[in-house]
Amino acid sequence: MKHEELMAILDGFHQSDLISLEVTRGGNVLKLKRASTLESSHLPIEATSDSAEKISAHDYQVSEGAQPTEALITSPIHGIFHASEKPGASPLVTQGDQVKSGQTLGILEAMKMFHNLCATKDGVIKEIFCVDGEEVEVDKPLFRII
Repeated sequence: MKHEELMAILDGFHQSDLISLEVTRGGNVLKLKRASTLESSHLPIEATSDSAEKISAHDYQVSEGAQPTEALITSPIHGIFHASEKPGASPLVTQGDQVKSGQTLGILEAMKMFHNLCATKDGVIKEIFCVDGEEVEVDKPLFRII
């Protein structure tokens, strides 16, 4: 894959709202994936081929479908989502709630350990994508904050 073609693909991906892209040319495979949240620092994009050639490219901070003023909170691990601190208690947040950066939005249980899911920015909970007790996979969207 020539440098100009690679740059054209990267520019097109950067300007689109695609979450991921895979392009195969000859023996080369280029795989692009956006970062999980706006707040993540950098996600290098690599191109690989059968000869294990790697090409670093632009870093992206665009979340999966999020607008620049939004944050998409995704699951960092596979586990069980809990909306409240105790069974039967009120959820930590509901749609429309005002939240502060660092505020606990929910809890993930994995291997009998509990991990707080925190807001990455001040804002309002626009969407909640899971329900209490739901099993979630890595990178599953959980909350959208605007």
